[in-house]
Amino acid sequence: MPGGTMPVITTPHAAVQAREVLVDARYAAVRTGSVRCASTRSVVDLHDAGDGLPRLVLDAASSAVPGLAACRVAAVTVVDARSRRRVRIVASFRMGRPDETGRRHYDPTILSVRLDGPEGTVTVPVDEFLRVEADPDRVRRREVVAHLQREHEAEVLAAVRELGHDVEIVQVAAEGDDAIVVHLLGPHGAGRLAITASAASGALRTSAICGCDRPG
Repeated sequence: MPGGTMPVITTPHAAVQAREVLVDARYAAVRTGSVRCASTRSVVDLHDAGDGLPRLVLDAASSAVPGLAACRVAAVTVVDARSRRRVRIVASFRMGRPDETGRRHYDPTILSVRLDGPEGTVTVPVDEFLRVEADPDRVRRREVVAHLQREHEAEVLAAVRELGHDVEIVQVAAEGDDAIVVHLLGPHGAGRLAITASAASGALRTSAICGCDRPG
């Protein structure tokens, strides 16, 4: 194209799809650097605010910490393997106070949003992306997944073994539009189990894993 600029192309659902990928994500690839700053690449945690914005959570030893100190603008990439969609957001990050564990939280000012998927590549207008409200059910599911993995990994492992599975590693994850599953890895291979609120056959009950006073 003349001038070498890329047109802004969007679809009615692109902003929603991009926001959904961010809501479900727990990790992101972050690239910092510019012509004046050395480039760094890191895989970092995303804060489980569940609002579909790339809020970074970094350990003090993360290579992204000095990278963001030298150049506040970074590219954040999140991939949803199920839908084969990838979101790349360029944002300027502002560091907040470290939490009680010493981890540093960074809030974004979003500069650009790009969605790659089976349908092609779409440049999503930032104002349109920000206007989209995160699906509350999707947010709640993400909170449950993060809570179970962070606070109840031992209970999940014990519950899986009580069902007769010989496993060593469990990973709680969102799947599809409304499911929560546990991915299993043991000496006999890999597998998966659903986590449900009811006593479905072959599934783990949420109440058997977590007795915390959490809504839903």
